[in-house]
Amino acid sequence: MKNVLPFLAALKATNKRDWFQASKLLFETARKEVAGFVNNLIPQLSAHSSRRFSAFLDLSSMYS
Repeated sequence: MKNVLPFLAALKATNKRDWFQASKLLFETARKEVAGFVNNLIPQLSAHSSRRFSAFLDLSSMYS
């Protein structure tokens, strides 16, 4: 997730529509990293408590 924090820091410093549109590639890279993290985390969490985390198993489709 090496691109997520730099993207968020830059977004905080330059929260303008023009900057965001010019940084779309960085956003997509960071978004994919977060989605991958979430997609890997959910099954691991659900393995520990399937009842507790089963409601979150379908969230991965939101980040694809």
